[in-house]
Amino acid sequence: MKNGMWLTLLCGAVVVVAVRAEEGASPQPPEQEPVEQPAMDPERVGELAAKYRTTPERVTAMRQAEMGWGEIENALALATRTAEQSAGGESPLTLDQSLDAILAERAAGRGWGEIAGARDIRLGDVVSEAHHGERLEKPERMEKPEHRHGPGRADQGPAHDTGAGRDRSANSDRPDPADKAHGHDKKN
Repeated sequence: MKNGMWLTLLCGAVVVVAVRAEEGASPQPPEQEPVEQPAMDPERVGELAAKYRTTPERVTAMRQAEMGWGEIENALALATRTAEQSAGGESPLTLDQSLDAILAERAAGRGWGEIAGARDIRLGDVVSEAHHGERLEKPERMEKPEHRHGPGRADQGPAHDTGAGRDRSANSDRPDPADKAHGHDKKN
C-alpha cells in the first residue's frame, strides 16, 4: 500500500509539471524597477560649485555617484580646508587633488569624522563653517562666576527667613494662621 501511495504522489507531480510546461508558466525573474537617479537640482549644483570654487560638472558627477547633498558639501568643505592647510607646505594640494583623495577614502568605507581627523580637522567646525559661510573662531572660555556665600542665601540668615521653627508665641499680638484655620481663635 505504501508503494501505491508514492506512485500516486509521483504521478500527480508529473501531471502538474506537464500542465505548467504547456501553459508556458516557466519561472521568470521578477521585473526589476528602474533605478532612479538622485534628483538633480541645477540651482543647488551651481551654488555648491561657486561656493567651493569647483566646476558644476564635478558636483554633478558626485550627485550621479549617488552622494547626497550633505555628503557632497562635506567632501567639498573638507577638500577646501585640506587644500588651504597644505598651501604653505612643501607640496601644496589643489582642491581637485584633495577632493580625489577624500572621495577615495570615502569609497574605501571611512567615515567623515575619520577622514577629517586624519587631516587634523574637526568635522563639526568645517560643517558649521559651511552652513554659516565663515570660519568660526572658538570663543575664549568664560570664567565661572563666583558663588555667593553671604546674605541672600536661604541657609545664611534673615534675608530669606521662612519662619520655619520660629517660636510663634513671641508675636502674640498677631494671630497664628494655623490656629485660625483649625478654629482656635485666640480672641476669647
